[in-house]
Amino acid sequence: MLKRYSNEEIFADLELMGISKGDVILCKVNLLSVGLVSKDPKNGFLKALMQYLGPDGTIVAPAYTKTHFLPFINKNKKIFKINDIPSTGGFAKSIFMHPDSVRSTHPTNSFLALGRHAKAILNDHNYKSHSYQPVQAAMELDAKGLIVGCLYSTPGHFTAHLAQYDLGQSTKNLFRGLSGACFYEDGRLKTFYRKDFGGDASGAVKFYEHYERHGVIKYGTIGNSKAGISKLKDSYDIEKELFLDDPKFMLCDDPLCFSCRATWKYNMTAIPGYAARKVINGLKKISR
Repeated sequence: MLKRYSNEEIFADLELMGISKGDVILCKVNLLSVGLVSKDPKNGFLKALMQYLGPDGTIVAPAYTKTHFLPFINKNKKIFKINDIPSTGGFAKSIFMHPDSVRSTHPTNSFLALGRHAKAILNDHNYKSHSYQPVQAAMELDAKGLIVGCLYSTPGHFTAHLAQYDLGQSTKNLFRGLSGACFYEDGRLKTFYRKDFGGDASGAVKFYEHYERHGVIKYGTIGNSKAGISKLKDSYDIEKELFLDDPKFMLCDDPLCFSCRATWKYNMTAIPGYAARKVINGLKKISR
């Protein structure tokens, strides 16, 4: 059974995390881990957060949809529409269903937003812009990155992907231009080919020790969940320096991870070993 929380209890947790009225918050939230807020499992936490931030506050969250690889991106069923349900969890769906929410039109990596700066953050995010442009726009508004209930399952604030893009590293993927989605513009069906990739984000957990060393992250609890928060600019600066020193910094430690071991031009030397391990692993499964 979900643990129950009142709005006032959530307000107290948000205050302890250092969130203020009028803040711009880029969120990653696992709703189930938070608990039942004001007896509303779907929208209780969002309503509490909106009420706490007030009319000058802004909430931003990813609203990604499926990316398809060639030749499938030309199929009529693989078309991005702004009313497609996002595949980024219950919190994004809660924002999506809110009548005042705004959504960007990027065909694979759209974002949702609510509040004072929603349109300003998302207006320019479309097929002509890179995937993480809203992160840049939010960062310029001194936004904070809030992670609730998924500190280790989906770590990081998206700023690492922005840093990769700014350094020209996100376009070094072997699948650049080979995946995307269809979309409509002025009634015409077009195809979007994605050219920037963030890669597997599980390795972003490595950033936490650096956030902690520089004192830019604060941990706490919101409802029943462990949470972390930092200013996007602070995390971005740390990540950019780490990527400058080593573009492979965020690669995960799984030797069988396809994304980290077999898709990056700056990690080509790992491909033969990855292929050998996959073959050996497959043979072991057959022999069982």
